[in-house]
Amino acid sequence: MFDSRPDSIVGRLGRRDREVYSDWVYIALDSYADRRTAFVFGVNPRGVQRDYMITNDAEENARWDAVWQVATQLDSLGWTAEFRIPMSQLRFSTSRGGQAWGVNFLRRLARRDELSYWAPVPPDASGIVSRFGELRGLEGLRASRNLEILPYAVGSLTAAPGFVRRPEPQSGQSAPRTSLASSRPPPFHLPGCTTILVRGATLLPKAVVLLTLRGCQNRTNFAPG
Repeated sequence: MFDSRPDSIVGRLGRRDREVYSDWVYIALDSYADRRTAFVFGVNPRGVQRDYMITNDAEENARWDAVWQVATQLDSLGWTAEFRIPMSQLRFSTSRGGQAWGVNFLRRLARRDELSYWAPVPPDASGIVSRFGELRGLEGLRASRNLEILPYAVGSLTAAPGFVRRPEPQSGQSAPRTSLASSRPPPFHLPGCTTILVRGATLLPKAVVLLTLRGCQNRTNFAPG
């Protein structure tokens, strides 16, 4: 991307799929050739990736993610980006003969708050994909079978009798601070033991209670939660 002021190129680090304040370049592919759906891949000068899917000609779906690679480099004329997008990440027809996909290129210049398209899209346009140009000469394409695995974990909590969970802070309230406190409540009795001394040490939000059993053979540490 040529830039007359390469020293003013904005490239900031950020999380993937977050469009931070930065220069960006995107490539959008309508591999369905339906003029309504597109897969978009973007990168900023620092190599931060962003991808999303466009449906219904203009609606962005940021939950779509693909596996692809890109390399960027800054030089005296601006910066460059080289995309490597596996065909397995796209969806397309496997009909014989050449195919024609929709394609567009976008560039965002941060310091001017400017967005440019290779195939022009007016600011007040109701659709985006339907205005793409065409990418021709695609032959011998083979679709791959994809298997996606989404790992997850399930947890549960079984609280001891009498344990009360500290309430979650409401919106606008700060979370409870971590503090250390100690207490010495009066002793109580259990059958078979002469005296049980309870010593409480609380490291919020987790409490540790030490039970000293006098007249019994056992010493028990009880830590609810």
